[in-house]
Amino acid sequence: MSDWAPADVHLPALITGAQNVFYDTAGQVEDHIYGEHFPSVGEGGSGADLMVGDPPATALPGNGTPAVWAKVSGDHFTRDTTVAQTIGGITTNFDTSLVQDTFSLLGGADYQPNGAGNDGLRAGAFGAYINSGLGFTSYGASAAYTGGSFGAYAAYTSQGFYVDGEAKVDLLDMSYTSGGLTSDALAATFGLLANAGYRMQMGSSFVEPIVSAAYTNTSIQDLTMGGASVAFSNGQSFRVGVGGKIGTEFVLSDQMTAELALTGKVWNEFGSANTVTVSDGLGNSDSFGDGISGLFGEVGISGTLHNEDKSLSAFASVGDKFNASFNSLNGKAGFRKSF
Repeated sequence: MSDWAPADVHLPALITGAQNVFYDTAGQVEDHIYGEHFPSVGEGGSGADLMVGDPPATALPGNGTPAVWAKVSGDHFTRDTTVAQTIGGITTNFDTSLVQDTFSLLGGADYQPNGAGNDGLRAGAFGAYINSGLGFTSYGASAAYTGGSFGAYAAYTSQGFYVDGEAKVDLLDMSYTSGGLTSDALAATFGLLANAGYRMQMGSSFVEPIVSAAYTNTSIQDLTMGGASVAFSNGQSFRVGVGGKIGTEFVLSDQMTAELALTGKVWNEFGSANTVTVSDGLGNSDSFGDGISGLFGEVGISGTLHNEDKSLSAFASVGDKFNASFNSLNGKAGFRKSF
């Protein structure tokens, strides 16, 4: 296509930006679910022949326990990349680096049939408001995502073993600006996340191997920019992570207990490149891609505080996902109140 614009190489990253938003907000729900696997700090459950403490005296066998919770989070994502694009038989390297900042407010409700502090099944539903801005370091192109998210989760705990899964949908208004032109479209992402782990208690500390998996599918409505039309492929991400968590707890007073934990994982993204096709309406078109596959690491540190009967808890965490080309730094804080 003879009248393509250099900024067209950025278009596939609009799918990547929607995927970033999904994973950031889904991580908030993961943190919440994990906190309810072991609500009694230091009573995570047995592992092999390791010692574990007595069951919490505040457990309420057979009494269903509802609860509400809320969280805020922020994520700063940077990527330093180039892409080789062949146009008219000429291959050129283009700068596709970007910066993305995402903020969200998320809340939900839980129900645990066996009562707070006990093993067994529990489930919950949640919703969120999301605002994210993405800026490219070349050609003055940018995008904004605003909208909502909703979903549900289920989890099961049995002594030290746990498994959980969540399903979530993001519905975002995306506005893309390039070359003085702006176009709007709906960006919809559906995804599933799951975790399994085994917490081994060693006195006041614990060690915990974890396996995680996630899948997302992102669709963006076609855009019209000037005289060109932009058709987005369905962006699919599938990643698997293996790692672990270590932590220890502190008794602050008769009424307050705290836990500090460090998490590390290695992930692999198996998804193929996100792609778009730009057409000029005269039968000419070009396709552009944004590769997302490969290994990346994750580290995080978290602190949790709760009162004696576990009816009120709060947490804060910071974490980072990274490889040679990107860095995603996030911070989260929230609370939970049961009744």
